[in-house]
Amino acid sequence: MRENEIIAGNYKIIREIGHGGTGTVFLGYHLHLQKYVVLKETRVRLGDEKMIRTETDILKNLHHMYLPQVYDFIISGSSVITVLDYVEGNDLSKYRCGPGNLSEEILLKWLTQLAEVLEYLHGNDPQVVHSDIKPGNVIIRPSGDICLIDFNISLLASDLTKVIGYSAQFASPEQFYLAQAVYQGQMPGYSLDPATDIYSTGALFYYLMTGVTPNCTVPNKPLSELGDIGYSSALVNIIDKCLQWERDKRYRDGAELCKAIRNYRKQSDSYRRMRAVIILCALMGAAVIGAGTYGVVRWRENTVRSGYRESYAAVAQKLRDGDDVGAEQEALAILGDDRYERYLERSPQDNAELLHAMGDVNYDRGDYPTAAEYYGQALEVAKKAGTDLSMYYRDCAVALARSGQVMSARTLLEEAKANAADSATLRLIEISCAYMEEDYASCVTLAQEMENDPAADTDKKAGAAYFAGLAQAQLGNTKERIAWLTKAAQSGNITYEKMLADAYWEMAGDRTIAQTEQKLYALEACRIYEKICSEHYQTYENLMNLAIIRYYLQDYTESRLTLERCIEKYPAKYEEDYHLLMYKAFLYDEEGRSEDARSTAKRALEVLERTVGTSTDSREAEAVDRLRSLAR
Repeated sequence: MRENEIIAGNYKIIREIGHGGTGTVFLGYHLHLQKYVVLKETRVRLGDEKMIRTETDILKNLHHMYLPQVYDFIISGSSVITVLDYVEGNDLSKYRCGPGNLSEEILLKWLTQLAEVLEYLHGNDPQVVHSDIKPGNVIIRPSGDICLIDFNISLLASDLTKVIGYSAQFASPEQFYLAQAVYQGQMPGYSLDPATDIYSTGALFYYLMTGVTPNCTVPNKPLSELGDIGYSSALVNIIDKCLQWERDKRYRDGAELCKAIRNYRKQSDSYRRMRAVIILCALMGAAVIGAGTYGVVRWRENTVRSGYRESYAAVAQKLRDGDDVGAEQEALAILGDDRYERYLERSPQDNAELLHAMGDVNYDRGDYPTAAEYYGQALEVAKKAGTDLSMYYRDCAVALARSGQVMSARTLLEEAKANAADSATLRLIEISCAYMEEDYASCVTLAQEMENDPAADTDKKAGAAYFAGLAQAQLGNTKERIAWLTKAAQSGNITYEKMLADAYWEMAGDRTIAQTEQKLYALEACRIYEKICSEHYQTYENLMNLAIIRYYLQDYTESRLTLERCIEKYPAKYEEDYHLLMYKAFLYDEEGRSEDARSTAKRALEVLERTVGTSTDSREAEAVDRLRSLAR
């Protein structure tokens, strides 16, 4: 392939961006969708074309927020060309690893997202084993989320005795020995399974946490035997189990790993010690049970019910305050509290509400697969309670659709119809599916029908308007996007308000329009973020966005005050997010404090290099260039 060449009538080659043993990677442009894509040209053996077509057609149907979308596979002579999303960001090989270089919060976020995408792949029909999880194949997007790339050596369930290749430091032991057998012309006596991806995940995080590359030919020394490396025993125990030499001692697949991460607190040594004490006390107490049992039991039940409702009220309040982290901590504390386990089993309505709240937490932070799982659990429990299921069907199906599991969402839609869910609920599910299927025109049409439906409540109309706004953005209709998001935000939903503010801020950066118009958009974005933060939704992200917008509006005093509030509330972010230090350096520069600006800029660049790498989001290139200039 050459620069400016048109491939298959739809893909224009821009330039070569990578070259390796398996082929060449090019940056291209999708002429129909008008977006950048990646084209990977890989050599194949004669006669393998049919197998490749079958397998790649399956990979094309994979849709997940942590996977690049595969658009096309083109067989050309002895090569196959894979066309997929261009993913902006840096892979994990660009990050500085080792004890203390990456925070536990960041590692846990990446581990959770990787486990979720593995759960999706391993649960696919047919099952997909990635089989090449390593630092270079995990990209961290500018948003901080992962993207698992490179399915060149992925295996379907029918091909798990084959090994197309492997990465020595991060391959599982069985993958290494299977490869040796295949290369020597021997018939292997076993096959790979999802546990090989679990081992490679453990190897990847072993490397991130220690800076030491693992070895697939001999067992690695467990993290728990390395002394204090700066991470909790909970995280260490999870990674050590992933990295077990024997397959049956690891988590079986992505679903089991996800479950372990959700029970993160229960993996810690302190929790295990506490459980041992509780069990011992229970055994001792069994010997002294006597008269008065009934009264004690009733008193205990009332105490537990009162304690649960007080704890759940704290979850609900934190959700209303937009504190998703606090709400999650409160909810997980309830789920991990043995006092409430039996109570929730006997109180399905309360149980369903708590699980639904956990779904809300994850949906609000954009973790749609986890949200769908919690919503699904809530739905199943709510069925036992005999309550109205419309909300549970709606939220579970929408989360499934948003996570790329559109077929599952449509299956749930049919179940909701069979269970007489209200028409507005059914239409909202249809809207979310239409959006994820890229049928944007239908998405908008259905949203208009919802808007005119007198039976639809405010929440459903707001949800429909939200999806219509997303669809209009995809269609390039800027004013229509703003109009729909404004309708959504009028519901008072913090997520929709933020979406509207972000849309205004994005328009403020459009240099094709007049500067006066840019400023008006920036002022509107600032107004909404001021409202959000004044109503106690003072998350780190909200405060930083407000500080940045105020800076670009040249309101330096208010920008500084907002940054100081951000630093006071989130001091750990000094070592995690270069934006905080970058804008602090810019403010020093505006005040003529050149030495303070220089030292702060240097520190910001250190954080940038450690957490993001040498390159950044192209949209921030100008700001980073200025930062480097100040640091000189």
